[in-house]
Amino acid sequence: MTQVKNTKSVEDLIAALEALEKPVFADNNREMLRGRVMMSVENRIGFGADLSMSAVQKAILKEKIFVRIEQDLEKKMFWNRFFSYSRRLVSASLLVFFSFSIFAFTTVNSPVVFADSFSQIDGVQGDVKLERAGTFMIPTQGMEVREGDKILTGNNGFVSVKFFDDSIARLNNDTELSLTKIAKVDRQVGSHVEVSLERGVVWSKVVNLVDEKSVFVVEADQVSAKAKRAAFNVSTNGEKVEVGVFNNMIDLNALGGSSKVVNGEKVVIEDANMRLESINPSEKDVAWVKGNLQSDKRYVAEVQQKNLLSKLETLGVSTEDDLNFESNSIAESTVLMLTFDDVKKKKVELDLAEKNFLIAQIRLNDPKISSEDKVLATNAIDEFSVSMKSFVALVQNVEKKDKDYADELDSYMNEKILVQKKSLSIITPDSPTYVAKRVIDEIELIAADTDKEKLEIKRQKTEDTLALAQDLFLDGKDDLAVQVVAEYKQTVEEVVEVAQNIGDADLLNEIDTVDRKILSSVVGAPAPVVVAPVNPVVPVTPVTSVTAVAEEPVEATSVETNYGLTLEGDKVLPPLLK
Repeated sequence: MTQVKNTKSVEDLIAALEALEKPVFADNNREMLRGRVMMSVENRIGFGADLSMSAVQKAILKEKIFVRIEQDLEKKMFWNRFFSYSRRLVSASLLVFFSFSIFAFTTVNSPVVFADSFSQIDGVQGDVKLERAGTFMIPTQGMEVREGDKILTGNNGFVSVKFFDDSIARLNNDTELSLTKIAKVDRQVGSHVEVSLERGVVWSKVVNLVDEKSVFVVEADQVSAKAKRAAFNVSTNGEKVEVGVFNNMIDLNALGGSSKVVNGEKVVIEDANMRLESINPSEKDVAWVKGNLQSDKRYVAEVQQKNLLSKLETLGVSTEDDLNFESNSIAESTVLMLTFDDVKKKKVELDLAEKNFLIAQIRLNDPKISSEDKVLATNAIDEFSVSMKSFVALVQNVEKKDKDYADELDSYMNEKILVQKKSLSIITPDSPTYVAKRVIDEIELIAADTDKEKLEIKRQKTEDTLALAQDLFLDGKDDLAVQVVAEYKQTVEEVVEVAQNIGDADLLNEIDTVDRKILSSVVGAPAPVVVAPVNPVVPVTPVTSVTAVAEEPVEATSVETNYGLTLEGDKVLPPLLK
């Protein structure tokens, strides 16, 4: 009887479930649910960690296995004698050996620099729509955006888009922006983000693109603004395009020509003519500009915190208390002990040194760090520097015997350098981890193979240093800013020396123009570098459609600098003080 009742209950339940209507989600709700699920999955695997292996990593792992098999065959007689009492013990030992060998390659590795594996909506207010493949939806916080999407804001709309490369774009009201390209490029830190402004206003903050192929591009009516580290505003109404730079510099391409536009300058393109102007102090007081500059400061702090969390995830811990500089784990020590090939051993040592390098950065950021841990952290940074320099020498020696293998090792080493460079690129001199940034700068230069590569590294450093100085001025850290400007001049001098050695006349001409433009207006700053011409010097042909706009006369006691400061006499006034 009881069984009959239970059967009847089950049948009633099934009938009730079948009567339920299938839930129907609107497109925007479905997209929001998908975004949340993806973010949950990404968080579980560690800030969008890429668990796949590159071609180089696969090749190295394959090589590692074959080398171990070779070594096993060579030592077969020894192992047979040593473990003759148990064939099973031999098999178990070899299994552990191979496990640790693979562990050495996959667990102590460069951190994942892209803490976000996809680009997403970071903030939205008012009337905002997203068009995807002809379908319109309402974007929400955290929703993934994809290549080919178009974002539209109404007369009371605002939206910000955070890209996977740490860049961010903010759209003002009555704006239409297409996401033309969102892609990773080659290396782990390479990226290419390109957007097209159809109408309206977009502010872009590009934080830390360190790879030579990485770029962030905003296009508007056949005008292209490219940046690796900058804050700039682009507006268009279909007849006029205006591009203003508020931090560092951009490369502008328009009307068949190109030029660099630095902080404090704007370019206006109208009626097939292009003119360069200085940004008036009143323009910096506009709510849109002022608000974005403040938001940029907060955003950079968020990126720094995100990088810190990413490093914790890389090390497999959740809090700083779980980190220490004590001896390596049993697994790591075993790997080191069982690695007999000199090259492979150097790689393991480098991986372990990199792990301690990350621990040092995290520890130094702790305001409660003990003096003992501070010493250990400093030692770990020094040891990483020594290990990297030793690996550079190793690659150079291997190159004499096996060029292809040396190229693989070089790629392996350079990826580590770029990963660390990206995560440290926004660190300022008042940060306790600035010493780590200086170490990476030094190693990158040592690892460069040719004068051309060294020149490119130094040139990039001048732009990074300039952007850093401007950030410090805006933060009111004038003493540090002056120190960084002096560092900028020193780096420019180094670039000039290398450019003269290799006879790069175009670069010398560019340095002469840009350097004078930046430094000549800064009272108390080092004088611009005097560039000795290389014979024969071929001047860069200027864009014929650029019209120089006469600047308004200013009083001798007050000068508006490219750093957003007003200088009165030789006294530096607070930033943005009019």
